[in-house]
Amino acid sequence: PVPTAQPSATPKPTPEPKKQETPAEILALLSPTPTPTPTPTPTGSTAVPTTYQAFDANAVFSLNSNATADHIIYLDFDGHTTTNTDWNIGFNNPSIVTGAYDFDGNGNQFSDAERQEIWQIWRRVAEDFAPFNVNVTTAAPDADRLINNGGSDNQWGVRVVIGGDADWYGSGSILGVAFLNSFNDDLDTPAFVFSDNSNSAANPEADIAETITHEVGHALGLEHDGDRFTGSDYYGGHGSGPTSWAPIMGSGNGNVTQWSQGEYLAATNSEDDLDIITSRNGFGYRVDDYGDSLGAAASLSFVDTAATTYFGLIETNTDVDWFQFTSMSGNIDLEINAFERGANLDILARLYDSTGQMLQESNPLGSLSASFDLGLAPGQYYLSVTGTGQGDPATTGYSDYGSLGQYSISGAFA
Repeated sequence: PVPTAQPSATPKPTPEPKKQETPAEILALLSPTPTPTPTPTPTGSTAVPTTYQAFDANAVFSLNSNATADHIIYLDFDGHTTTNTDWNIGFNNPSIVTGAYDFDGNGNQFSDAERQEIWQIWRRVAEDFAPFNVNVTTAAPDADRLINNGGSDNQWGVRVVIGGDADWYGSGSILGVAFLNSFNDDLDTPAFVFSDNSNSAANPEADIAETITHEVGHALGLEHDGDRFTGSDYYGGHGSGPTSWAPIMGSGNGNVTQWSQGEYLAATNSEDDLDIITSRNGFGYRVDDYGDSLGAAASLSFVDTAATTYFGLIETNTDVDWFQFTSMSGNIDLEINAFERGANLDILARLYDSTGQMLQESNPLGSLSASFDLGLAPGQYYLSVTGTGQGDPATTGYSDYGSLGQYSISGAFA
């Protein structure tokens, strides 16, 4: 008989040597894998900025718009004697004495009315410089804080002396003077605003504030924005109503005054104001306060009919601040308002559903603010806020170039 084939015997495998774990590997085996900590959702700020806080007569000479900044713009309202500067040399005057800001004839005694006007002037100037990491202050600093000592010194600024007339300067009518690029001086070289020469009986507060910002602009390196058609060094602006416009380095006569790059038809100067301010004076823009995308949206909370107010800042003309909120159903009333005094920001606001689909846009013609009043089903919604322009920048309006500044968001469900 044919023998039955037997299967071949399977050889035994050679045993592998036992792996010896290192102490680090043993520790890793015994330690549980940590659960990632979720990134918390940022929240909108309800902290009231100093520029929005109520008038306090006792605090007028200690105001700060950005107290942690290294660089300052000191608004000096209580009189000053200027010595040892180029002003003294150039005008052969060893001691230039400027009296205190005084519109009611009581000298160095500041009435409540004067204090309130000083407060409003400070608020307007603070708005002009809100996008930048610089402190507009009425608190008298140490002299060294105004001087650029070079080397490792990273704290300096400029004094603006506000008061008196221009007799020592040889002109009884001008409103202000400053040396170009003097912000970076190694001396306490002030700019001057001759408040006694203000010819705006209707709104001296705005007249003086605009002059302060204009003269500080020169100290920061900016030239005039003129009118090539009339030959004037100061462009008077264009447009009408709440959104009439003028460049800060022109006459500053518009309801909206902004930093400029010479986009208007009559421009004599196309310099980039924002670039010069932020690249030549030791400071740049402030840190962005809110995320620039839907995924980084800050949380807002609106309840019942009690309005909640949040505050924000558009620092650059590419900045878009994003927010999210939840609707439990009902009608929502949202007000996104530009700053209360001398606003530079024209607001464009957009409302989105939970998928990022835009539901509505608000940018009313002839207004700097935006609003929404509509019914919303339960769910999550998003809001974006940015700066915008209006009209034709060449002749009737302005672009979003200088549309920067403070805003508030107030909302409630009906």
